[in-house]
Amino acid sequence: MTQMPIDAALFEALPPDAVLRVAPKKMRGWSFTLLNAKAAFEALAKCNDSTVKLWGIDPTERSRIAQSAEPASYPGDWVVTNAYPMTIVRKGAQGTSIVLWTIGLDGRVADCRTVVSSGEVELDKAACRAITQRGRYKPALGHDGKPMISHSTRKVAWRLRGTWSGKD
Repeated sequence: MTQMPIDAALFEALPPDAVLRVAPKKMRGWSFTLLNAKAAFEALAKCNDSTVKLWGIDPTERSRIAQSAEPASYPGDWVVTNAYPMTIVRKGAQGTSIVLWTIGLDGRVADCRTVVSSGEVELDKAACRAITQRGRYKPALGHDGKPMISHSTRKVAWRLRGTWSGKD
């Protein structure tokens, strides 16, 4: 899967049936007609706002951010193998936690909490513990150029080596 960061303002000017063109260097590329793209992105934004509101975050937060918080190190290195709780390893339990945290004015992670449980409280707590300990950011900046509080989420898949759950 390829992910591309796109400025949300782009979708405000999107025609109803936009065409997306992907053209890597020295390749012909591909074009995709995005039928009803504007309506789809509007529905997606509404769904996103409802979800963050459910999680206790003001949905207008994104509009107040001029520059998003940037991780100070690679987030994939925040939850390491030894973060897997030994009590859960012995049980052979696996799962996927989705956690949400606050990024403070100083770039430190705080108030990490589970928004979708793995089904194992120990795994959910371990995800937050690892992210709180290792996660550091250059904080988000408001339109006035001053640091501001923001939030982030992450899906943490807890899998034991040599096993496959058939999920995710």
